[in-house]
Amino acid sequence: MNYTKRVFNILYGLALLLLLIVTICGLCSFNTTSAYEIVNQYGENIQIWGAGIYAHDSYFKAPIFIGSDFTILICVVPLLIVTFLGIKKVSSIEYDIRMFGILSLLLYYSASQCFGVTYNSLHLVYIMLFSILFFCTGGIFIKLHTVSVQKQEVCSFHFTKGMKIFLLTAGIALIVARNCSNCFLCFFNVLSKVKDLLRISML
Repeated sequence: MNYTKRVFNILYGLALLLLLIVTICGLCSFNTTSAYEIVNQYGENIQIWGAGIYAHDSYFKAPIFIGSDFTILICVVPLLIVTFLGIKKVSSIEYDIRMFGILSLLLYYSASQCFGVTYNSLHLVYIMLFSILFFCTGGIFIKLHTVSVQKQEVCSFHFTKGMKIFLLTAGIALIVARNCSNCFLCFFNVLSKVKDLLRISML
């Protein structure tokens, strides 16, 4: 048990170090004066960010990545440090639940970095971070599942009706927002094709 805890502590430390590297490098990429335009395979002019590790990403996507890096560094990394120190001091199931939530968020972040960012010099770091977070999240999930099988109550707090309504509303809002964004993309694609057809017919 102590060996497993030691391994997880090492993985948490590695994840924290890699997070600091990724987020700080991402924030150092904020430079709006290096943008340039290229023509993609569809003949469209695309503006490229042109600075830092997001140099080959579009001018639309790079600020989103930089904003995510800023949020992770300012909000999530301190939470990870506090929870990690709490786990080292006291072996509590409530700290494991908090760590599971933080790691799940970071797993989503690292997955979007791995599969969303154009290949750059930190790509292997993204893969390493994703792998560590994947195994840490899976390990805590298995631990929580084992405890839930053994005990009826795994923590001292309970879900209220308000919390359940909030979680349900948040989930529905995410689904609606994603579907709306897809609808808007389809609408603009159709609009651009209609504009191209009108332009061709006028020639």
